[in-house]
Amino acid sequence: MLVLDSTANHFYMQDVAVKNTMPFVGDPTRAVTIQEKSSHNIYKNVRLISGQDTYYTQNTKTYLEDCEVHGTIDYICGSGDVFFKNTLLCEGPWPGNMLTAHNGRYCRYGYVFDHCTVVGEQGFYYGRPWYNFCKTVFLHTRLIATPYQQGWNAPIHPAPDALLGEYDNRNSENVFYSARGKRLSASEAAAYTVENVLGYDDNWRPAQYTLQSPSPSDVRVTGSALQWKDSDKALYWAIVKDGNIIDFTTRNSYRLESQGKYSVRAANLMGGLGSASEEVAFK
Repeated sequence: MLVLDSTANHFYMQDVAVKNTMPFVGDPTRAVTIQEKSSHNIYKNVRLISGQDTYYTQNTKTYLEDCEVHGTIDYICGSGDVFFKNTLLCEGPWPGNMLTAHNGRYCRYGYVFDHCTVVGEQGFYYGRPWYNFCKTVFLHTRLIATPYQQGWNAPIHPAPDALLGEYDNRNSENVFYSARGKRLSASEAAAYTVENVLGYDDNWRPAQYTLQSPSPSDVRVTGSALQWKDSDKALYWAIVKDGNIIDFTTRNSYRLESQGKYSVRAANLMGGLGSASEEVAFK
């Protein structure tokens, strides 16, 4: 389990997989990968893999983009405002899977899933409320797995004021699907933007930090040096040989010492690596 300390705010993670290998044998087997005790955190292209309570949030503001979360029971659970953008939710091979269990304390918007995808071989529940003021909405979600007809399971504790919202969710045949949650209107759904959900009191704009640096251009071999066009959008560059990263540099040139096919990847201002350039050969 990876625990983010309460003082470790503004944490950024990219291109990482976190897995809890404890065997899942059914409730109440808990196997957390990240238990988040801090706020203003960002995950880009991160995979969280476990069974129950895979991702546990506590009073946080968090942004996830292009991520994957694998699990079974309540595998996204806890409190706070969390925005999931273009995230893949993978159901385990167990009946009765529940995506979420939101605890409505310390939040304004709760869990927001926007343009996400749910996959799996079993049916699933969108989730179940955990205490009062639970808030969970699914917007523009593609349902490759099939929700149970009732959509949402019974609350863990009485939660008569829970908001379980849906808007423009579609099945694998691109047909609109409603699972008996609150059908949000177009105007209600439009209010669930990253800026509103995560920046309502401090103007936090996490999506600007996940922007990737452009792939390096004009990559060439000159003598024994690998060179490319400089860029003020790159924090540093990774040198890739035959598909594997071998070194890093803050200059837009690198001395080559062995034959192979080379490419370059640029890091954004948070250190996350973008796509590789075209390969060039050094013989």
